[in-house]
Amino acid sequence: MRKMIALLACILSICAHGMENNCWSITSYGTRINLIKGDITDAGDRVDAIILGYHQQEKFREFSLARTMEADHIGTMYICESNIYLNSNDYDSDSNDEYPLFTPGGYEVKENFVYLPRKNPIKKKIECQLFMIAEPCIKNLEHEVVSYYKLCDGRHFENRGNEALKEALKDLDICYQKLLNATKNFKTRPIKKISLSILGVEVGVPWDKAGEVGVKAILKFIKNNRGPYDCIELFVKKRFEFSLYKLLLIKQSGLMDNILLMYNAARSDSGTNFALLPRELIGYIAQLI
Repeated sequence: MRKMIALLACILSICAHGMENNCWSITSYGTRINLIKGDITDAGDRVDAIILGYHQQEKFREFSLARTMEADHIGTMYICESNIYLNSNDYDSDSNDEYPLFTPGGYEVKENFVYLPRKNPIKKKIECQLFMIAEPCIKNLEHEVVSYYKLCDGRHFENRGNEALKEALKDLDICYQKLLNATKNFKTRPIKKISLSILGVEVGVPWDKAGEVGVKAILKFIKNNRGPYDCIELFVKKRFEFSLYKLLLIKQSGLMDNILLMYNAARSDSGTNFALLPRELIGYIAQLI
């Protein structure tokens, strides 16, 4: 019984690593994943690249809805100047409030569908390479109808209702595949450590669905491509996001399955050789899963 308690305590201590600093980490197939609640610009001095949503950043500027939605194929990658725009209150966003429904402009809609820039944005320069990717935007229309509009292969498409969400999530998965492969194959200099925010949550994609797609895509890439990245950092702004994405990482990485497997294998009555191992060795194996 004492072995079981020690084993679970060891594994759970790994799960809770860094929680007091709004940071939680897990290692999957040799790549460390850091979940961080904070300002993504702080990562600029410790990672090789930061990846952000193009449309999320464009909300800070004044531009035409038609121009932006029609000019950018979803999944288009941009190599950008090393400047990131933030809300003035993004530095200390400790809210549990969900992201609001997205309308053209975020704050105000005009008849000509012009985005208004966010109020008092802050521009911060980062030291590492900055990439942006054109992510899906789901627009909230009247009578609780949502719309997803995109350009693909030179043609315009619009989906509404349930089909809008379904199509946007499919394209969101494609965005993660493209950005992970693009930075992996970046020719100018090797990129082994990257930071990114969960795409889509600030431009209309439901935060829980966006998080599920993002976490699943990252873990799948790591499993199928061993070694391209030493570390991937996921940045969130709100407490509920931190809790949700930590749970998604635990669930989708198989950590809980490994814990239960080791618990059953280490039981003295399990009849396995694993149960005969010293407690210290069991603890070491637990740190490797």
